[in-house]
Amino acid sequence: MRFARANWVLIVLLCACSNDDGDTGQAANGATAGAGGVGAPIAGTGGVGGATGGVGGAAGVAGVSGGVGGSAAVGGGGVGGGVGGMTGGTDMATGGMDADAGVDAGDPDACDIVIPPSMDCAAKLAPGDERTCMLGSRRYIVHAGKTMNACKPVPLVIDAHGATEVAEQQLGTEEFCSSGDICWNGLGSGWAAESDTENGGFIAVFPQGNNNMWSASDASFMLDIVEEMKKLADIDTDKVYMSGISNGGFLTFQTGCPNSDVFRGMAPNAGGSSCTSVKKPIPLISFDAEPDFAYAGHETAMMSVVEANNCVGDAKPWLTIDGTSDLPVCRTAKQDTMATIVPCNEVTSATVKPTVCKIWDECDEGVKVAWCDVSPNTEHGESNASLDAHILYENDSILNTPSLAWHFFKMFW
Repeated sequence: MRFARANWVLIVLLCACSNDDGDTGQAANGATAGAGGVGAPIAGTGGVGGATGGVGGAAGVAGVSGGVGGSAAVGGGGVGGGVGGMTGGTDMATGGMDADAGVDAGDPDACDIVIPPSMDCAAKLAPGDERTCMLGSRRYIVHAGKTMNACKPVPLVIDAHGATEVAEQQLGTEEFCSSGDICWNGLGSGWAAESDTENGGFIAVFPQGNNNMWSASDASFMLDIVEEMKKLADIDTDKVYMSGISNGGFLTFQTGCPNSDVFRGMAPNAGGSSCTSVKKPIPLISFDAEPDFAYAGHETAMMSVVEANNCVGDAKPWLTIDGTSDLPVCRTAKQDTMATIVPCNEVTSATVKPTVCKIWDECDEGVKVAWCDVSPNTEHGESNASLDAHILYENDSILNTPSLAWHFFKMFW
């Protein structure tokens, strides 16, 4: 979508993110029951097919723990082999004969639920589904990550476009242009790309603002989207997040702060609004780049969240992203709709200039607030430096800001 430079005045006014399998249990023949596989300490990642109970032997001493499913205290013994382990191996039929069942139960990524792909907005979401839907008179695009596990509760991210933009540009299926000949043509915000990665697997929703704009009252639309997604997937209510850019960054604060009992993290880019109070302490990671015209206002908004979360002390150095970083938070190319997310030290298309982040890590209920200074895009010349810095999703760090925001959010899982 193309729009005149004059529209940027409007934006300025509005803008004043070991599965060490347990040792395989060995079934014992004879009078002594075989010990269960040694379960890993985390439920669901226990030993592979731990057999318990003698295979054909007499009843023996109770097995140490179930095989798959973690320790007996957590997982209650593994499925199949673990049953015998919990009952002393007295039942040969359930005491370790079914190692295959144990393997399936212990694979944290195993899923036997098959949801057919669909464009029907009322149908359950399948991995990789992408739909344009209506909620009353309001439009939104929903993208289910290709790596989404239908057998597990799934996180949700709502991502709001900037002023004069549309949801398709935020999604990355349409290029974004200003002044007729200055365009950015990459992955959009990058949230859809991150959802498709091995580390993603979440649902990303790209809502459409009225007249391509947002106001504080649109927070109710964001809440309605959360409820709608609960009808289409098993949403993990502890992992619902709000993000956006510019005018959408304003909406991120206006939605997340007063509804922090629903939204458990915020990741605004190049824009923010004062956070006067929070229902619950809320994690925040803010991204901006000087000389963005919204930089100072966004920084002030970020500090209001520091205060609302009762963070103490000064910010500490947290993270520097550059060409040596092995975190998978960079794009293979800055302007490429087919770019993928890779460790930054694997980027070969350009030099990865630094993004430097600081953090407040002594806040109520263990939440944190981070501020990341991104190396600004410079491809459109000095006269457009402020604008290039503002369209933050394309930057000289080659950073996919949602990928770093996702890394940050996972700190609280």
